[in-house]
Amino acid sequence: MGIANNLRKCKKELEDTRDEVSKLREEVRGRGKFAEEKYKRLLEEVESMYEKEHEIIDLISKNCKLENEKAKTESNLEILRKRLEELDKRVSCLETDFNTLQDEDDSKN
Repeated sequence: MGIANNLRKCKKELEDTRDEVSKLREEVRGRGKFAEEKYKRLLEEVESMYEKEHEIIDLISKNCKLENEKAKTESNLEILRKRLEELDKRVSCLETDFNTLQDEDDSKN
């Protein structure tokens, strides 16, 4: 009878071990799925960050170009302002000269 009891104990222990192994396999599968999902999420996040980084670089580049264009435009605007001032002075001188000539002409008549 000792061997039969021993055999039953061993079979019970074997069954318990199989159950435990089965539970552990399920747990490992669950962890594996969780890890895979987490990996996919992190990969998507990294890709999104990579895209955002490229967008930022593009925006910085565009901003730099716009700043250069703005500086050129401001420079051209300043040149045009100076020309306008010169033309305004010339027109003023011409008006003065014209008025003087007109006064002289009026006084002769």
